[in-house]
Amino acid sequence: MAAAIAYIQRNYVSVAESTIRTDLGLSKEQMGWILSGFFWVYAAFQVPAGWLGDRWGARRTLPFYSVVWSVCTVASAVAGTVLALWLAGPGGAILAAYLWLLVPRMFSGAAQAGLFPCSAVVLSRWMPVNRLAVSSGSLGAGMQIGAILVAFLTGILLEWGVGWRWLFVLYALPGGIWALLFYRWFRDRPQDHASVTAGELNLLLAESKAAQEPEAAAKEGSGRSRPVKTPWKHLAASPAMWAICGQQYFRAAGYIFYASWFPTYLQESRGVSVAESGLLTSVPLIAILFGGPLGGIISDWIYSKSGNPELARKGMALSCLLIGVLLTGAGCLVQNPLLAVSLIGIGGFFSAFCSPIVNSLTIAMGGKNVATIFGTMNMSGNLGAATFPVVVPLLLGPSGDNWTPVLWVFCGVYVAAGLFWLMLKPRGTFVGQSLLSRVPSS
Repeated sequence: MAAAIAYIQRNYVSVAESTIRTDLGLSKEQMGWILSGFFWVYAAFQVPAGWLGDRWGARRTLPFYSVVWSVCTVASAVAGTVLALWLAGPGGAILAAYLWLLVPRMFSGAAQAGLFPCSAVVLSRWMPVNRLAVSSGSLGAGMQIGAILVAFLTGILLEWGVGWRWLFVLYALPGGIWALLFYRWFRDRPQDHASVTAGELNLLLAESKAAQEPEAAAKEGSGRSRPVKTPWKHLAASPAMWAICGQQYFRAAGYIFYASWFPTYLQESRGVSVAESGLLTSVPLIAILFGGPLGGIISDWIYSKSGNPELARKGMALSCLLIGVLLTGAGCLVQNPLLAVSLIGIGGFFSAFCSPIVNSLTIAMGGKNVATIFGTMNMSGNLGAATFPVVVPLLLGPSGDNWTPVLWVFCGVYVAAGLFWLMLKPRGTFVGQSLLSRVPSS
C-alpha cells in the first residue's frame, strides 16, 4: 500500500503534463526539470534515508516519510495561483509557478527516498531467503498499481473538468491515512508482533537472512538497532556493486519514460487525446504490474530447484531483457497506436521480470548493510530516472516533435542494462567481491 500511494503521488504530473504546461505557461524544458527534479533529490537521499531507517526502524520512518510526501503533494496544488502572483508580481508569475511546482516535488523526492531501503530491511527480517524475489515482486506490484491508477484516473478526470490542482489534493489524502494505520499495526521484528505464530517465527529464524545475523538485527535497551559500520572502501572496489548499480541506472532510465514523457509522446506523435493517452499509458504499466510478481515467482522456483543463482537470477534477467528490447523496438516501428503500445507493453512485461531479481539479490548479498547497500543501488537507478526526462527535450530536435531518437535511446538503455548484467557475479556478498580478487562462479 505504501508503494502504491507513493507512486500515485510520484507520477501525478506525467499525464497532466501538457495541461499543467499550458496552464502555467511553461516550456517543455522547464517541465523536463520538474519531472526530473523529484528524482535528483530522491537519488541523493537514498543513503541518508536508509541510514535513518536503520536507526529509527521502519515502523517510525515509513509513516513519517508518507506524511511528508503527502504534504508536499498538497503544496504542489498551489502552483500558479494567487500566492505565486503575490510572491513575484504579474511579470514573474511563470517563474514563481515553476518554482512552486518544482520545490515541493524535490522535497517529496527526499521523503520517498526512504521507502525502498526501509522496505528492504523489512523483507530481510520478515521473509525466508527463498521467498525474497516473490516478496520483492509484490512490492513492485504495489508500485505499478499506483502508477496505473494515476495514469488511468488523471486523464479521465481532467476530461471531466476536474482541475489538476484538486487532483493533487485528492491524491495526497491516502498517504496520511496509511501512515496512521501502519504505525498502529506494524512491528519492526516478527517476534514483537502478536499475530506471528510460533511456526512462522521458527521458519523465519531458520531461513531468514536477517535471523542468520541476529547481532545486526538485535536491539539495545533503547529500542534502536545497533549501528553497523558501512565498509565504503570495499563497496567502492566491488565489481558486483558497480554492476548492480549500473544495470539499475539504465533500467530505471527506461522505465521512467512511461512515468514522464510517454503520455505526451502519444499525444504528439500518435495523435491521441489527453484521456486516451492516459488509458494507453496504463497498458505498459499493467503489463509491468503482472511481470514483476511473475518474474519473482519463476526466479524463486528456479532457485529452489537448482540452487544456482547464476541461472535463477542472472540468466533469467538477461533473457528477459533481451526479449523486452526486441518487442519494444518492434513497437517503436509500427504506426498503429494500440499495436505500438501493446508491443511496448509486452516488452515492458518481460523487462519487469528483472525488478524482483535485482531486489532479492541486493537483499541476499547485502550482509549487515542491507539498507545502505539497497539505498546505494536505488540511488543509482534514480539518477538514471532523473537524467532521462531532461534528455528527452534535447533529443526532440529543433522542431520539438521528432520522437524517433527518443524511442531508440529508450531501447538502448535496456541494452546497456544487459551489459552490466553480464558483468555481475551473483554470489557471496558485495563487500566480499573486490576489483583485485573477483569471486568466480562455481
